[in-house]
Order: sequence, then structure tokens, then C-alpha cells
Amino acid sequence: MKSAPKNMSIALCRSFATIMIVICHFGTAYGYSFVGQFFQSGVQVFILISGVLYSSRSIDNNIKRWLLNRWKRVCVPCYIHAAWLVIICTICDVTYNWKGLTEIILNVEGYHHFFTFIPNPWIMKGTGHFWFVTVICLCYGLVALIKKRQLDKWIHERRLYIFLLIFVISILTGFVGLRLDYFVIFLFGYMFSEHLFHVSKKELLFGTGCFMCAVILRLAGKIYCDVYGDNNIYLYVLIPISYNLLAYAAYCYINMIGEILNKLLNKQRSLYEKCILAFDSLTFYIFITHYMYIDGPNSLIDISASRIISITCVLVATFVSSMVLKSITHFLNSRMISLRSS
Repeated sequence: MKSAPKNMSIALCRSFATIMIVICHFGTAYGYSFVGQFFQSGVQVFILISGVLYSSRSIDNNIKRWLLNRWKRVCVPCYIHAAWLVIICTICDVTYNWKGLTEIILNVEGYHHFFTFIPNPWIMKGTGHFWFVTVICLCYGLVALIKKRQLDKWIHERRLYIFLLIFVISILTGFVGLRLDYFVIFLFGYMFSEHLFHVSKKELLFGTGCFMCAVILRLAGKIYCDVYGDNNIYLYVLIPISYNLLAYAAYCYINMIGEILNKLLNKQRSLYEKCILAFDSLTFYIFITHYMYIDGPNSLIDISASRIISITCVLVATFVSSMVLKSITHFLNSRMISLRSS
């Protein structure tokens, strides 16, 4: 399979997106809802990055193998993490819902993020963020469909019209509580990837405009919400659009920071790149593990009266757990490859 070239800007963006998500969950846990709302767009940054990367990757006409590799990369660590949570719940005599565990196994935990009118009361503690895995796997399926039908050239020639059509459709479906905004940000990255691999001043200016529009939307949404209360227009139209705008703006700003760091750390660039790539290799595992120490059966969020100590404990436990999870995942995946080869 042809892999995308190493891109430090992408690695830096993934690293920052992970940090944004962790900050979001800390803010929500400690009651700072505005922090959670602002940094929640880290998920959209992840999805945007995936769209950018997979636009330039070929599947080599082996759709099944490509999807299997994506499944191993994304779902296997989630299964390991869920198994660990079951063990913790059993040891600590904490009840958990088998329906929630089944949703994780079937990778459908995120259905309520699309069909918001269908509740999901069976989420296991410590896995409330696994909805992202459902979303990203559906995006992978969309890539496989595009590649299989060889639609890349056709889409590229009409990308502006296709994107605007999908954007309008996502707004209309938002009125009835059906969220398609995740596909909007993914396809934006996929269709306009050549403008996103290396962000120029033009894209940075556009990102600044997106940031301002997001702020205006949130303020307008707050006023609207104060008058009419929470409803589908506010929750599933205005907020998702603002998250996608913030995600693009964050992506552009992080790229700008990367360019500045490249110039400032010219002599230490090798060390800087090693540090970024090392952290980037752990980002998905950090994403998976951190939440169990915030809202899981083994939560450390209130382990001390000092929030600084509690946050430090969560971060250290997350970092250690992510390295262990990465090692176990790689071992199991290599075993599966060996068994398949034999």
C-alpha cells in the first residue's frame, strides 16, 4: 500500500488535536463548560486530518485488506481498552451494561451522534468518547467506496459544487436531528487536501475568517438559545457548523505554529521532529485511554484536593496506559498477520 509522506505539520496537528480533546474533557469534568465547548473541536480536527491524508493514499484495488487494516488500527485497541475496563469493573464491583459493551464490539456506539433522536443509555463509563470510532470507520468506508468506484477525478473536477451540496444537505438534516456534519469536515479535507498539506497565507487568512464566523455563530446561537431554548437548530445546525469552522481555523493556526517552530529550532530540528513524531505515534492511544481516568470506574479526577495533583495523576496514568496499549495492540496485530500468513 502506498503511504503518505511524513508531514510534520500533520503530526503536529494530530498532537494538538489530542491535547485539545484532553483539555475539553478536563474542562467538562471540572464544570468549565466554555472550555469543553471550545476545545471539543479537537475531534473535528482529527476528522479533517483523516480526510487530508486519505485523499492521497491508494488502496491498490484491495478494498477488503485496506478496510481490515483500518479495523485493526482503530478497533482492536478499543476492544483491548474495553476488556480492561470490564476487568476493573469486576475487581471494583462496579456494574456495567452488557449492551454498552456489545455496542463497542459492533462499533455502533456512535449511532446516537448521527441519529440524535435515538438515545443511547447503555454507554459504559470510560468509553463515552468511543462514538468517534464509529464516525471515523464510516469515513473509511466512504473512502473505500470512492476509491473502488474510481470517483476521485470526477469528484475533484466538481468538488466545490459537491461540497456545497453536502453542506446544505447537512444543514437540512440537522433540523430533524440527523447530523452529517462529520462527513462535511472529512470531505472538506478530502476534496481540498492540496490546500491543506501546506497552509499558505491565503489559507491562514481564510482560517481566521472561519474563526471569526464561528465566534459570531456561537454568540448568535447563545442569543437564539436564550430566547427559544435548546432545539435542533441550535444543537444540530449552529453548533456543528461552528465546530467545523473552529477545526479548520485550529488546523491553520497549528500549521503556522509548526512553521514558526521549524525556523526557531533550525539547529535542533532533528530533536524537535523526533519528539513530535514520538508523541504523534501515541495520539490515538492517548485518546482512547485518557477518558477512563476522568469518567471511568478508576477515575483519578478527584484523587486529591489539589486539581494540579489530580490532573498530573491523570496525565501520567494516561501516558503510561497509552504506551502499554500501543505495545499490546502491535503485538496482537502482528500475531494476526502471522496466523494469516501461515
